[in-house]
Amino acid sequence: MQAGDPGALEVLRPVGSRPVRAVAVGPSGRAVAGDNLGIARLWLDGASPTSELASHLGPITAVGFSRTGELVVTGGADRTVRLWHAASGRPIAVLRGLNGEVMAVRFSADGTEVVGCDGDAVVAVWSVGGGQPRRRIRCRPASSVPTPDGGIRPWQVEALRHDWESIRCGCRRGARHVPGSFAELVRAQTEEEASGRGLVNDVEIQGMLFEAAVPVTSMILAALAEEPLSLRARQRMLDLLLACVDGESHHSEALEGRTHLAEACRERARSGMSVLHREMRDERIPGSAALVREILDCLD
Repeated sequence: MQAGDPGALEVLRPVGSRPVRAVAVGPSGRAVAGDNLGIARLWLDGASPTSELASHLGPITAVGFSRTGELVVTGGADRTVRLWHAASGRPIAVLRGLNGEVMAVRFSADGTEVVGCDGDAVVAVWSVGGGQPRRRIRCRPASSVPTPDGGIRPWQVEALRHDWESIRCGCRRGARHVPGSFAELVRAQTEEEASGRGLVNDVEIQGMLFEAAVPVTSMILAALAEEPLSLRARQRMLDLLLACVDGESHHSEALEGRTHLAEACRERARSGMSVLHREMRDERIPGSAALVREILDCLD
């Protein structure tokens, strides 16, 4: 269908009840639309979908065509970019290397490369043939661990052991923000400040763990041992620690081979048993002894 043809509106109309998250129109009126459940529908001619491209875990957030219309590219909240043959709907390659939700995808002008950008403003460039990114470009300054006046703290020592730009968490940004979010929690005084924004639903989502949960476990224990925390901040850290040691790998992490994140968190927590026993003995927060006991039960 040609641009301006009223019938073209039919191409982009949702099928069923699934919300459309991304659309693109290619040469000769070809179109592709990605929905909220990880399925892209492809129209090559007419108002009815020609094929369905299904393999993303979670919403498809970006789609595009090559200059000739022979190839389709899709990007998703699962942090993958996928290539497809338009005529057959056959998958060609899965491209990895972004740690945040994929926000945009494009083919290069000559059709030999695919470009993707994630929610942390990292751009990756791949060969159409697949493999690791040819190059990665950070469009924001490199991450850093906040260091307040008074010298570096034990939890910051733990944070500095890790390359946060290569670690995954549950949000669209990747884990680069995690040290800063943890610093806010350490300083928190009010319930709102201690809500765990940037940690809860990022490091873990309803007990499903992301890679960032492992270093955060060590950071929590270091902060509990040394920091003069408010009761609200201490409570939030214990809640988060329980989620880390009692969870399981998120399905998107399992696909990357990280199937034992909870055990890795438990191993980190075992190194801080003395801290946990002190928390249970002192019970600075009403009911915290029972919470720490749950944590210890997970470690046995």
